[in-house]
Amino acid sequence: MVDALHEAHRILRPGGVVADLRPERDPGNRRRRYIRAEVRWDGQWVSAGAMRETTEYISDYIGADRAVARVLREGLFSLERSELFWLRTYFRDLQTVDRHLALERTGTSLPETTRRSLQRQLRRYPSARIAAADLFRLNVLRKDQ
Repeated sequence: MVDALHEAHRILRPGGVVADLRPERDPGNRRRRYIRAEVRWDGQWVSAGAMRETTEYISDYIGADRAVARVLREGLFSLERSELFWLRTYFRDLQTVDRHLALERTGTSLPETTRRSLQRQLRRYPSARIAAADLFRLNVLRKDQ
């Protein structure tokens, strides 16, 4: 990521910005990331548990944090803004969740207790959709020189 940020600095005009968007590395300092599983309908929602991400990505998140810190120390960019927000991905059914986890989020699992909770809530609210709520960080870096 340091190389990518150096390249961004090379091609950006002064005042140009880079958006660094990625999952928040370790919410709660638990050394494991959990993605909330929710059921949402008509502006209402209920939690159904959590999906679990393996710890194999933690080193990538730490590396990204260090890369941003490094280019800030080097004076290539200034940190204009840093925000945390919940990014929600919506699914129409559990089969779609399973397909997404198998193809896109291979390090994330859906525990059986969360699966059963989702099934119960979907039976209770037939028009509801499943949402995976993941805590993300957005850093806006502005090129100084």
